[in-house]
Amino acid sequence: MKLRIPQPDWTGAKCLDFVPTREYDAFVDDDMDEAVAVCNGDIDGKVCPKRHDCLIFALINNEHYGVFGGLYPEQRHDLRQRFKRRKGKPAPIEWEFDNATPQQDLLDAAAAREADREALRSRASDEAELRPAG
Repeated sequence: MKLRIPQPDWTGAKCLDFVPTREYDAFVDDDMDEAVAVCNGDIDGKVCPKRHDCLIFALINNEHYGVFGGLYPEQRHDLRQRFKRRKGKPAPIEWEFDNATPQQDLLDAAAAREADREALRSRASDEAELRPAG
């Protein structure tokens, strides 16, 4: 498999402190809550400095397993579906996380997108009412 973008420099990533064993890997086992908490700073109050780069890497390379960028595989899938690229057009958003949790960012982005859709529907409805019948 060829990567679409190369791996970022992982120096300083909090996940490097976790050494997987045969029996347990917090970042790919069935229960990945600990890994998500590490990425998002829920344990020590410090968000992983590589969380954004990690998420972008996983989204672009379609990583289907494990925790990347503080998101579960299902959340990354939902994010990719919500913001699909169209051929020849730029990506509709930039994925940026400051100190907010990724889940909150996802909810905010989805709410903004729905508000834009509602505004378009309302404008189309207004224009339809102004057109003469016939």
